[in-house]
Amino acid sequence: MKTYDVIVIGAGRIGGLISEELSLKNLAVLLIKLPGESEDRLRHHLTILTGHKTNASPEPSSRPGIDLKEGPCTFLSKTIVRVNNEEIAGKRFVLAMGVKPFVPAIPGVREAGLTKATDILKENRGPGKAILIGGGPTGVLLSQKLLKENRDVTLVTRNAVLLSTWEPDISSWMATSLKSQGAHLITEADITHIKRTGASTMALRYKKEKKEEELSADEILLCTGFLPNTEGFQLENARVYINKEGRIVTEEEMRTSAPHVWAAGSVTGPPFHLALEDHQARLVVHNMTNPFFARLKMDFDPIPMTLPTDPPLASLGVGEKEACKIFKDVKVERLEFDGGLIKIIGRRKSGLLIGAHICSPHAQELILYFDLVLRAGIPLAELVDRHHFPAFSICEMIYEGIKRWAE
Repeated sequence: MKTYDVIVIGAGRIGGLISEELSLKNLAVLLIKLPGESEDRLRHHLTILTGHKTNASPEPSSRPGIDLKEGPCTFLSKTIVRVNNEEIAGKRFVLAMGVKPFVPAIPGVREAGLTKATDILKENRGPGKAILIGGGPTGVLLSQKLLKENRDVTLVTRNAVLLSTWEPDISSWMATSLKSQGAHLITEADITHIKRTGASTMALRYKKEKKEEELSADEILLCTGFLPNTEGFQLENARVYINKEGRIVTEEEMRTSAPHVWAAGSVTGPPFHLALEDHQARLVVHNMTNPFFARLKMDFDPIPMTLPTDPPLASLGVGEKEACKIFKDVKVERLEFDGGLIKIIGRRKSGLLIGAHICSPHAQELILYFDLVLRAGIPLAELVDRHHFPAFSICEMIYEGIKRWAE
């Protein structure tokens, strides 16, 4: 039985990056490509939705110094895995299996053969009716893309609002924007059945406020998000702990409950943040190849969250409702302007920023300004005396929001 220094399970972008870096450190690395696995689902998904190419890693087979095996993988013990019918030993392991689409338990959902969100995005299918199930980031992004293709879009969600994990002001603004673009929104809907009514037609039945109605469309798309891909690997044999949400729990050095097993990427659960996954991958490589006194720790402080909608969304720190539960001296400034809004949340006593939420062009870049302010602990009132925006732009709106908060 061959023994490797490190076995990396999952040949997506994160697994490939880790295996390549480890092989450069003269370690014997085995990279296991799982059935149906392609380039990282999240990055591929985002690339198609936004039309912006992201940095891709080379195919696993093109990486020198790395052995590649393909097939289902299960742990037989702490140090032995089975790939297909072959047993292989490893001294250490890295889990980078990524995510899988979440399929809700709706009657008829599997029999109807719903279209995957990524499949429909591979080509412009022209006018037609589409029903999207799910009011999260995927549903909102896909709705905007289909509306630009002149499709009749209906978005159905069981939640009371779209983007339920985002600040309510941002969610409300995006819902209004989608409606103005022609989308039909149905919230608080309990989907009772899905069926195929013809070769190219489908029907969805739902209940809302004790009334049952039926919608028909050319296609119904599942936009219900992702789950960590942890089933079927028999991780319990390696003594790796998985929580009730199905994600692999890691400590601050990205080590799992098993000292010889590390994990990185979306398999560790939300937030599903591409930049965060890259950081985790580098952290794993560094900590696996350095003594304990030189290891680095994951910073779990709030990180900026962004969504490449039109216009983009960005969020940092706590929302207004959460802030009011924690602190008694919360002050909020909400500034709405043509094309978006900015919401600034801070504490009256210290004057420190504790939350910022933006919906506007370049929000993904502008949120970094607030991130620096939060991390540096700069009181918002001090920023008024430091006019950093010499030309009128969206940055001027940020300055105006801060100025109003400080008054």
